[in-house]
Amino acid sequence: VRGKALVARAFAANLLRHPASLVTTVRMVASRRIVEEARRITAPTLLLWGDRDRTIPPRLAPQFTDRLPRSTLRLVRDGFHEMATARPDETAAIIHDFISRAQA
Repeated sequence: VRGKALVARAFAANLLRHPASLVTTVRMVASRRIVEEARRITAPTLLLWGDRDRTIPPRLAPQFTDRLPRSTLRLVRDGFHEMATARPDETAAIIHDFISRAQA
């Protein structure tokens, strides 16, 4: 990943430390149960979505918001799937705002 060697190394190290998490995530996504599993979440939930996400296109957002009664959808203009690494300050600000509002 050009220009993101530190992020790539940290990601790989995390996978090595927590392989069960990766396996569970891959199985859930591969089985297409992720949308159904969302029903189990009862906490306030931020759905942070890039409007140019090709991994999980924004058109799928209603499948999640319909199943997450306490969800907040934030669609980020010109955002892709990896917003946290591509735009960390903006991502952090959105998360901080969500947490602040959820605690109020």
